[in-house]
Amino acid sequence: ILYTMRAFSQRGRQPWVFCMQCVHFHRDGVTTGILLNMRIQELETYTQSQFEELKQLMTELSDRVSFSEQKLDDVLADSNCHLYVIMDNGHIIGCATLCVFHSPTGTKASIEDVVVSSAYRGQHLGKQLMEHVLEASKTFAPIELHLTSNPKRTVANILYQSLGFERKETNCYRMMK
Repeated sequence: ILYTMRAFSQRGRQPWVFCMQCVHFHRDGVTTGILLNMRIQELETYTQSQFEELKQLMTELSDRVSFSEQKLDDVLADSNCHLYVIMDNGHIIGCATLCVFHSPTGTKASIEDVVVSSAYRGQHLGKQLMEHVLEASKTFAPIELHLTSNPKRTVANILYQSLGFERKETNCYRMMK
């Protein structure tokens, strides 16, 4: 399933702020979610154990995923890729990647590899991660966001639609070289 969303800067609206004192997210004075002992951040460097945690997360997306330190290094070195992770006491328990590109019809981005560890599901962490990515995407506004999701991932598909993504009827092609 392919979803698209257009994000435009909302003047006068404050960005999401993670409050370390009360472990809530706030925007415009409104509390929106709770991350106990957790934070969402853009990954810039990683330890070997964090690489292993990311590798495990990728296998939860698909058992056919090929993930390596070189691929992770390539993502972190690319200024158009932004890998956001949910950290729980130094451990990576969720991630999403925002890949920005420019075309003659405008700035676009693909949101890739959105996953929360199965041990942490059901706590709305995927929603908070996606809200963080959507807020970060406003830096590039106006921007058209795309993401794909396996139809079998029912909860994820409901989440994306609740965040404003619209299902797009199109043919999606892939070529591996």
